[in-house]
Amino acid sequence: MNETSATPTDDHRRQAWREIMGNDPPEDLSDLYLQFTSDLFVNVWTRPGLSRRDRRLITLTAVATRGSPEALPHHIKAALQLGDLTREELSEWVVHLAHYAGWPASAEAYIALQVAQAAS
Repeated sequence: MNETSATPTDDHRRQAWREIMGNDPPEDLSDLYLQFTSDLFVNVWTRPGLSRRDRRLITLTAVATRGSPEALPHHIKAALQLGDLTREELSEWVVHLAHYAGWPASAEAYIALQVAQAAS
């Protein structure tokens, strides 16, 4: 689904979520908020023009700099699990993040990466 005006079906939402995050989406996608959020999520992640790897780097950086410690481990795990980024690339991302976003943001990212690496 590459057209942002299209409304994904539940099956498409679930399949896209698995391809992007490497796990199952929230169980009840009939909830209006989750439906709206997942539609936007699917439409943003499946647009043409950027690879999933590019989108992953942008998302990781945005999540890290916004101070979203709950979401960061999920995106790091997905990046590793789906092969979007290697451990070495993520380690380099953390170093680069430190320079541009500051040590607190990179420290959270470093911790999330360590946890993800230990879990895999």
